[in-house]
Amino acid sequence: MGTNCTALFCQIEILRAIPDKPDRSISAETIQTVLEGKGFSVQIRTLQRDLKALTKQFDKSTNKFKWSFKY
Repeated sequence: MGTNCTALFCQIEILRAIPDKPDRSISAETIQTVLEGKGFSVQIRTLQRDLKALTKQFDKSTNKFKWSFKY
């Protein structure tokens, strides 16, 4: 698989790791641990950039240090 597919699958796993309720938010460091457990090696800064990009698409909350995802 190419790099783009790997990045896409990583972002899908990021979304899976994010709780669906705002009161159960998760830190980037915890998401990084979840991703490592699934075989993804991602630097924290790369993860933060991905979270920022995903936030623009899915989340309009004001807390930018913890994430949740309403389906």
